[in-house]
Amino acid sequence: MKIKTFFLTLLSVVILAGCSNSSTSESSPEEAYTPPPKPICKDVLDAKKIDRNPEAYTGKCGVLYLNIIDAQTPEDCRVRTYYDVRRFEYGDYESYMDFYNCDDALDFYTDDSYKVTALVNGSYTFETVLGATRTLASLTIIDVLK
Repeated sequence: MKIKTFFLTLLSVVILAGCSNSSTSESSPEEAYTPPPKPICKDVLDAKKIDRNPEAYTGKCGVLYLNIIDAQTPEDCRVRTYYDVRRFEYGDYESYMDFYNCDDALDFYTDDSYKVTALVNGSYTFETVLGATRTLASLTIIDVLK
């Protein structure tokens, strides 16, 4: 009988402890999430060196010029671009670029050019339609500059 009383008491304590905080204000996971602060983008980037060895530039953030090859759906939060450190009469280094803020993807269109601050994340490897493996620099667009 003592064991049965002990278990009933223990069960009631567990139930009461679980219900005791139910009167506090509730917040949904969407409201509680705050994005990390944007990185400070003051590094001088070299597109040719980033293209050859993106891992060596991981964490660097600076100004790049983009020419959009394929503006995918905004839900993808990614565009395929050519990038360089000067306007586009010069280089053609290719990348898939993610957006720090996916709302910015709504304003990117195929064949348009942009000046942005971008963060180097290392490399991005994928399989092409023909089955080959390709590695490009992984970059994130932080801000679109005017």
